[in-house]
Amino acid sequence: MVLIDSPSKMADPPLQMKIVHVTPTYIPQLGYQENYLPFEQAKRGHEVHILTSNSSRVSIHNDDISLPDVGTYRRNNVTIHRIPSYSIDQLGVKIFSPHLESRLVKEKPDIIHSHEITNISSLRASLSASFLGCKSIVDVHIDNDNFKLDSCLKKCLFNTYRKIIVPVMMESTDGFLAVNPEAKIFLEEELSIPRDRIDFLPLGVDIDEFPDMSSSSQITREDLGIPQEDLLAITVGNLNETKDIDILLESMKKLSDESLHLLIIGTGPKEYMKELKHRVKSNGIDEKVTFLGVVPHEELHQYYNAADIGIWPGKLGVSIIEAISTGLPIIVCSSPATEYYASYDNGLTFDRGNQKELRDRISKYMRCEELRQKHAKNSREFAAENLAWPEIAEKSLNIYKGH
Repeated sequence: MVLIDSPSKMADPPLQMKIVHVTPTYIPQLGYQENYLPFEQAKRGHEVHILTSNSSRVSIHNDDISLPDVGTYRRNNVTIHRIPSYSIDQLGVKIFSPHLESRLVKEKPDIIHSHEITNISSLRASLSASFLGCKSIVDVHIDNDNFKLDSCLKKCLFNTYRKIIVPVMMESTDGFLAVNPEAKIFLEEELSIPRDRIDFLPLGVDIDEFPDMSSSSQITREDLGIPQEDLLAITVGNLNETKDIDILLESMKKLSDESLHLLIIGTGPKEYMKELKHRVKSNGIDEKVTFLGVVPHEELHQYYNAADIGIWPGKLGVSIIEAISTGLPIIVCSSPATEYYASYDNGLTFDRGNQKELRDRISKYMRCEELRQKHAKNSREFAAENLAWPEIAEKSLNIYKGH
């Protein structure tokens, strides 16, 4: 769709805004930012819509999940529009919605918030915002392991995107949101977006859904058969090669004589899970590691609260933020994306892939209960002051109004 004769941009949005979030896919309960931010904005009296594709099935760890088809739905006072879309992977475009622009024209929003700058729908939404005279905000979810130019084709496509698409987006977009510090670096260094056009809006957590209830941890440990005197480490997430669970298991091997137990929650590709379980057995740490599999989201807080520390040796995952909310000290690898979540004197970092450093960080927590208690307290404060979704939603609205 070619957009011409665009009216001038709005000076300021109204106090009560109509906000449309554009995201290629929307999976209730399984997404993250798109399952919290719009609903928190709606609680503040704004009219909020999610415009997404009609992808009717998704596969999560080899399990097919059915989604609603084309239509309009309501959830938590937010209107969700699923519009006809197609998958054209051959062209490097996973989902293409031909009616995106016409739907945005029909909705007449004050703010269009597009999720993920590398999606073609974000460019189209920004051009539509120019045509409509409303504000366009685009966010970026690049982290420490979800953007790899590991082939000549990918490098060629990215260079084309950077030279042709990004300048167009610069002209049609009012502001860019980085959801972690690594995303901010990506915007500045890879896409040459001026610093004054970038705001930081981190991913958050529902602190009511993930409270500190460590006083009830004894029952969970008994159910798991884990001695109360053991230091219990936990890691949670979509388990694949980027999460470096194999590095964690190798570090556990050298700590097998210690009073340490590791609880692994989640699942991943069958071959990777098979490899992890084989590694546990071959390292002789069967009695020190528990694979719990997938746990309902609403029950996760019980396991965080039963643990003493949380460990994420690889890629950033939202489970880190959930763990912080329950008051867990954390160990994460050193990267701009992950270090932020240990920046409140609430965790320890190590060089990614360095088994010795990871083992030393675990040992440090094992030896010093006072440090664990200090970092636990700081984690709870960090979540309440900086990571609670109501605070982040309020910040997002101020950002919208400020551009």
